Amino acid sequence: MIEAAIRSVVLGLPAVAALGASMGPAPPPQGVGTLGGPSLPVITFQRISNPSSMTLDGTPNPGRIRLQIDCWAAGDDHDGARALALAVKGGGQKSAKPGLNGFAGMVLGERLRGVFLVDERDFYESDVLLRRVSMDFIVHAEEGVAA
Repeated sequence: MIEAAIRSVVLGLPAVAALGASMGPAPPPQGVGTLGGPSLPVITFQRISNPSSMTLDGTPNPGRIRLQIDCWAAGDDHDGARALALAVKGGGQKSAKPGLNGFAGMVLGERLRGVFLVDERDFYESDVLLRRVSMDFIVHAEEGVAA
């Protein structure tokens, strides 16, 4: 599963590990950041789209999955949300600060041909008093094909 491979990559990033973030499917756990609730920072993910792509001879092209990754921090900690987002995305494939943006490789039996950041937004979620940096990545992969 692509999401499991992406989660493995993100949690294996030294900068993410240094921040002590946990990661799971969206939405963030109920009560996150409250007294007695799960601790911050938290990273969530969800698949936004996976358009079907076939060639004229009927063979599938490698998938282009759009995956949203959200970095959550306390409501008064905008810098914390931004720092977590930077830790996740990194500086690109040739950067000294590795991250998800530009990553390619085999992970958990999934061939990730390339993962690229395409959009990034900042939010303040007033109903739960949390800051969120939301990033969309395009993941080029052949789901379920270990090659």
